Amino acid sequence: MARNAIFYFFLLVSTCCFAQKAVEKSVYAKGVTLIDIDAQNVYKVSIKTHASNNVLITTVMDGEYQNEFINTIKEDGTTLYIGVENRPLFDKPNDKLSAHKVVAVALEVLVPAYKQVRIVGDYTQVYVEGKYDNLQISTGNEMVYMKNTFGNLIQARTRNGNIVVENSKGSFEAISKYGKVYKEKFKKGNTKFELNSLNGNIYIN
Repeated sequence: MARNAIFYFFLLVSTCCFAQKAVEKSVYAKGVTLIDIDAQNVYKVSIKTHASNNVLITTVMDGEYQNEFINTIKEDGTTLYIGVENRPLFDKPNDKLSAHKVVAVALEVLVPAYKQVRIVGDYTQVYVEGKYDNLQISTGNEMVYMKNTFGNLIQARTRNGNIVVENSKGSFEAISKYGKVYKEKFKKGNTKFELNSLNGNIYIN
């Protein structure tokens, strides 16, 4: 009985130590034209648009080293920079796959409609919905998923990750050098999509 009690105690301590940490921030962005998201330290970015002039950022951190990462939000002229960086003295694991095992950081971002948005990641899943002016997405090894996404120009580029576009009207230019492109019947619209992958597949439906 005592042994079981000790086991449950350590299990509880372990669970508490690695509980999720969520940080919410709001930035007034009426004068901002470009929102630049550095997702190199992020495993997932979910971004949507809304009718407000505020950019709402929710950062969810989980894992052994979650307290060693901090939000970085900086406004420079008409550009708003958003990212997650490790603290200066933190010795981050060298291997990116191992790093995501000990800390998982996800960004949920609500931005004003019809802004320019740029997202750059590596082992980063990107989920997009909403109305943009120009949208640029670049990620290496994970999927880009866009649903009900519209704008003047939507660009997505991956190295190994698939690109999926659903319920979006427009003209599509889709190229995968070593993967395949699957196009189902879609509605024409004013949005121009430029989709490019080296090894991933591209799905348009």
